[in-house]
Amino acid sequence: MDEAADRLLREKDEDLCRRMRAHYDVWKTELADAKREFATLSEAKQPSRSAEEEVELALELFDDIQRVASDSNARSEI
Repeated sequence: MDEAADRLLREKDEDLCRRMRAHYDVWKTELADAKREFATLSEAKQPSRSAEEEVELALELFDDIQRVASDSNARSEI
């Protein structure tokens, strides 16, 4: 990257410099957008419940399944 930057500084063709700056600006904007999107996605993936809460909910569901499975009347309704 340093070599490219050095060449750009030595470049006499103003049109080329202008086009390279335009590309740089686009890339810089795209990078900023990607960073914002990454931050948004990272925040969205944060669990809304703790692991302990998830385990407690799973155990409650398991208890419900056991209750239904052990009750012959409940089994016949299913």
